[in-house]
Amino acid sequence: MHNPFTYITPRENEEIIDRINVYNRLEKKILDTLIQGTIIFLEGDYGSGKSLLVQKLKKNLGNKIKIITLDFTGMILNDLRKLPLEKKREILVVIDRFDLSEGLSKENFEKLLDLILELKNRGLSFLLLLNNKTTKAIKKAKSRLKKEYSIIRIPALDYKFSKELIISRLNEIRKSKNESLEPFTEKEIKEVWRNSKGNPRMLLLLCENLFERKMKEARK
Repeated sequence: MHNPFTYITPRENEEIIDRINVYNRLEKKILDTLIQGTIIFLEGDYGSGKSLLVQKLKKNLGNKIKIITLDFTGMILNDLRKLPLEKKREILVVIDRFDLSEGLSKENFEKLLDLILELKNRGLSFLLLLNNKTTKAIKKAKSRLKKEYSIIRIPALDYKFSKELIISRLNEIRKSKNESLEPFTEKEIKEVWRNSKGNPRMLLLLCENLFERKMKEARK
């Protein structure tokens, strides 16, 4: 039987579980501030669902605004300097894995922040995907950017929504959808949830291992 927990990264048309309120706040913030330029931090731990929310943004807003996605690399300063400045169309620049900016020297880190602020003042908008540690580093930096952003935080999944996520994956391999946790028990799922600390990616990874174990036991 196919393990429905194998995919721990967002797939096309992946269902958003317990993130719709965060998504709605994010979309509203972007649309309300895009004209004058904005900098938004989408803050969450690795695997918390940041990429999934960006995927939905592209699907819903891609025909209304121009969305440019940059992966953070050592060439990020050059990549930013090459960005188009189109006055006839609003542009949202998404920088994924902005946490990696902490690997830069102090001088280059502050150059990066200042460049983002400069481009924002010239009409671009930014959505930075990062964690709380990087937000704190930006606050300590000698850059005016630390006063020019807003934060939207992604909370940990509570137990109710963790169960919904698990059931939605199990239903992918069922002949008819239902609300059962089988082959898992409620006790096992509570333990998985506690160990994952409400992180969706860790939750799926733990369920993948548990599912494989359950299938082996069933074959004996």
